[in-house]
Amino acid sequence: MTMQRLPRRALPVLGAGVAVLVGVTLPFWRGAAPATQAYPAEQHVRAATALPDPAPASGRSDAPAPPSHEPREDAIAALRTRFAQSSLRGTTPDGALALDAAGRVVANAELRRLFEWYLALTGEFELTDIRSLFAADQRDAHGAAAAADALALFDRYIGLREAAARIDGSLDDLAYLDALIALRRQWFGADADAMFGAEEAAQALSLERLAVVGDPTLDATERNALLADIDARQPPDERDARARFTDAELAGEQTRQLDALAADPATRHAERSALFGDDAATRLAALDADRAAWQRRIDDYVRSRDALRSDTSLDPASRATRLATLRERSFADHERRRIDALDAIGALPPGG
Repeated sequence: MTMQRLPRRALPVLGAGVAVLVGVTLPFWRGAAPATQAYPAEQHVRAATALPDPAPASGRSDAPAPPSHEPREDAIAALRTRFAQSSLRGTTPDGALALDAAGRVVANAELRRLFEWYLALTGEFELTDIRSLFAADQRDAHGAAAAADALALFDRYIGLREAAARIDGSLDDLAYLDALIALRRQWFGADADAMFGAEEAAQALSLERLAVVGDPTLDATERNALLADIDARQPPDERDARARFTDAELAGEQTRQLDALAADPATRHAERSALFGDDAATRLAALDADRAAWQRRIDDYVRSRDALRSDTSLDPASRATRLATLRERSFADHERRRIDALDAIGALPPGG
């Protein structure tokens, strides 16, 4: 039995992939409304952080940082104790703070990633507490002057997030991106290019790609030529990431088709080799074998489980003990967590 081969550039899959790639950036700023949803007590936050006005068009303001009203050391110690039990426990900060030759904080993409790492605590900590943790950590690592400079930039970043949440939600993605780019320059001036420029360029290309994919007036030749031009303007690492993403989508879709056709191993290898090469086809066959083995183990477990459940000679306590023993014998610890998750969503056969 054979199947129709998927084209190397399958536009429906490609379009879905681009949508996901755009989705990891733009919706963070639009729709999620970080100011109004993540920080419901906005007036309290503004009073506590003394948010500055947007930066002048010429660049970062040289005005002194707003008063920090630093909490006492025992309050910081308490916050750090809470942090040790937070969702970020055991992680290392994403991003980094760097200083220039004059000892001022460098506003770049790494600093922005550091801001977001701390802001991931939103919902577990008040914004004022997140701000205090950030300031204390930077003071310990870089000194009081650098911490004050970093804190002023952090406050400006919060102000930008609040302002972005008020952009007209009815704008299409391209108009929204234009408005967001302008707003970032209002708040960060010349520093905005270093903080957001690479992401903005990637977003613009992704939106351009979506427009090409969805343009019904283009024939296949025109569409492929335009997409190739967009690809050529992407940084090499992003081109590689897109290729890996698209290949994974294609492989998954092809596997679903092969499964639906009950294709034999020889057919599966031939079809996969045509798309991805011989080595990849061999690796995908190994994944098929692993998946089939896992499914057999689940099937064996379900049959034994159902037999115990229907055994009327067992009292409830004995049945529960034997079911627990069966699960422990059938699966390792990490596998039992997966089985429990499947149970919880009803993904095991009836009675799971």
